[in-house]
Amino acid sequence: MEKPGKGESRRSALSGDKMPQKESTKPSRQLRHASGTQRARSGRKPRRTSSSNHGNTTTAKDNKKESTANVSVSRAEEMRRNVQEVELAIQQLNELGLGYDISYEEFEGYLQLLPCGHPRIDTSLQPDYEQLNELQIRDILYRIKYCKFIRQRRKNNEMNLEDDHPLYLLEEKLECLEEDVTKMEGDQLLEYLHKEGLLRQIENNDIFDWSFLYLTVAGLDDCQRLVPQNYGGYEYDDWDTYREYFHSYEIELEYLRYWKELLKELKWMEDYVLMERPSLKWGKICTRGCYQAIKIASHFSVITESLARGAYYDCIDAMCLDIIWYKELDGVYFEIWQRITKLKESFKEALNQVYKSEKFPLRHHVMKDALDNDCSEMEKEFCTCTASITPEVTEDKGRELIAYAIRNQRGRPKFYAQYIEKKIEVAKAVGVIPTVVIC
Repeated sequence: MEKPGKGESRRSALSGDKMPQKESTKPSRQLRHASGTQRARSGRKPRRTSSSNHGNTTTAKDNKKESTANVSVSRAEEMRRNVQEVELAIQQLNELGLGYDISYEEFEGYLQLLPCGHPRIDTSLQPDYEQLNELQIRDILYRIKYCKFIRQRRKNNEMNLEDDHPLYLLEEKLECLEEDVTKMEGDQLLEYLHKEGLLRQIENNDIFDWSFLYLTVAGLDDCQRLVPQNYGGYEYDDWDTYREYFHSYEIELEYLRYWKELLKELKWMEDYVLMERPSLKWGKICTRGCYQAIKIASHFSVITESLARGAYYDCIDAMCLDIIWYKELDGVYFEIWQRITKLKESFKEALNQVYKSEKFPLRHHVMKDALDNDCSEMEKEFCTCTASITPEVTEDKGRELIAYAIRNQRGRPKFYAQYIEKKIEVAKAVGVIPTVVIC
């Protein structure tokens, strides 16, 4: 008989199976003299087994079986209640017409309508020297145009930019030049800017909130090369992934339309996104939402399954952030603003009255904490969020301005949709794409 190999022996040991042993014809000394040896060594009589101990053992086993059975019954009851809760929630959603009751077979049908993955960009193809030089010149011109764009927005009070901001200072220097650099070409432009001491400043990525990357990839257009900066490493939720999508402008424009449609059609999920996870109820709600997202994607021509799923989960995360950070806060500040403006109350008096009204349960704990301790931070944020409201502003417009200010006051992670919006804003400003209205 062949001896088992090391691997076989190890597997047997791990599985609990004993390896067959060769039988011995010689009886063991310990077996032949077990009782005698024990007596000689200890000098005591062998211990007798009590019948009462046997009874105790039996009782313990019965108790364990009973306990196990009780746990099983309890779990079964809990599962039954969970299933009933889920069925009731789905029934209520169907009755209210919120979302769609889509079967798995229908979901598979919608998936089949989505386009396959977009063609991959070959990032190994590099431009030749002449092409690379042209790209570098365009990069410089785009930056100069962006400086002019920022200056115009600042003049129109469309953005807050400090007087000593490097981008503003750079634009002032460009304005003072005798030559119109936007009309220069090639080496003439580079030499002139170098002579004026501006080339290094223009090429400084830290000044701009975007950069013109991937100059060494030949298969990209200029819009695909534009990459918004990821300030602090956390401005965008998944910046490293977004910047390597290399989607065309047409695909990104349609993605924005799809994103806005999702936010509108999945608004019903706001009441569920903060529920306990994982759970049977959340699993059912999340699946319902995902099926609806795929159905919506089937009405778009270039949204793939990957883009649709990514947008759906970004949408869920955005809802969570909105509820935790923003929801009802605009209402709180709006009513405080009304009371201060019309009733001439102090901030703390107005806050106390809004707190007592119990109209904003999500912000109840925040208001209570401010009233019980120090409301100066909340008052400071309120003043910032209402600073742009002038006397002639209507109440509806006032609330809109407060909501806008809250979202800009509190930084939050941005998703692929916000990445695209920033990218398109820059692309329009520098002339990479035509100015169009995003629907």
